[in-house]
Amino acid sequence: MGFNLLQSCSKLWLPSLSSQYLDGDRFYLFLYRYDVFHKVIALVNQEKSRYGQQLVTEQRIGLTVNEDSESELTTARLHQIKYACEKLLMLHGYEINEDVVGYKYCFTTKSHGKINENVHRYVCGVVNNSAMKTKETDLTCEMYKQQKMIVLDKLNEEKAVDSDERKAWLESITEAIVIFEFLSVKPSCSISVTDSNKSITNEKSGVFVLYNAARIRAILEKFREGQLSGIYPELWDFHRIDFTKLHSQEEWEIVYHYLLEYPELIKKSVKHELKHEIYPNLICSFLISLCKKFSKFYRKERILTVGISLSLFFYFLIFYIHGRFFLNTGWI
Repeated sequence: MGFNLLQSCSKLWLPSLSSQYLDGDRFYLFLYRYDVFHKVIALVNQEKSRYGQQLVTEQRIGLTVNEDSESELTTARLHQIKYACEKLLMLHGYEINEDVVGYKYCFTTKSHGKINENVHRYVCGVVNNSAMKTKETDLTCEMYKQQKMIVLDKLNEEKAVDSDERKAWLESITEAIVIFEFLSVKPSCSISVTDSNKSITNEKSGVFVLYNAARIRAILEKFREGQLSGIYPELWDFHRIDFTKLHSQEEWEIVYHYLLEYPELIKKSVKHELKHEIYPNLICSFLISLCKKFSKFYRKERILTVGISLSLFFYFLIFYIHGRFFLNTGWI
């Protein structure tokens, strides 16, 4: 009787309960998966780019940067942290205005010293030389990008494209790699720069995220071309989808652990305390984890041959593309 009442009440929840199981002193509750699929995808489709917004405040906040006179790379990281933090704060309802009186933060590497009055110091880690283990003071941001571009070019020698197009492609990917390195570590922690291949090829790099983004764009383009030639139909309204046909573990995890949890991720990325704490690195970790799951999903599912997977996948794309908004500076 008690469970029936709980199950009835859970119809208003996301997710709702489907069944129970008692095993000795352990009581298990099972979620109604297909209800989760329907409600989450419907919400993402409805909210689109607004999905995940917290809008917990209408306060104004100012962000500035105290440039590091010794390290151009460190200064570049400070500016990138500021940009990413602005994006996250706007999702929490803040208006960004450097002339604001009240909440004002200066991103700096110095824990003491002169700073403007009524400005909170937001201390960030420096960019270190990986070999010397000290602050990188000789390498400029442009020099570092050139190092990365050379490595990237060698790793993609077989990519046959027009020279101008190739140069633009290399510059875009290199920019993404560097930005991801700057943001993937908590702002208060230092990072180390290296020209090692591993910093480009591993599954924790910006290249891995971009690779999956390119794969997604290719699938979408193939789908659009197929629609024009009559191979694929128009995407169904999600209200007409039979969600009982979604049975793979990857489909469930993409929806439950990523789509459903996305608003909570945004919530955790900003702590509204006496002094704000902002964590753009959580977005990087989330994207890496999401891309790993998508890669596994892609290897197992014939996305453009199974209608139901295609429909789920399309709504997942809306979310995925929106998620990359936080790191977007024109390089995706």
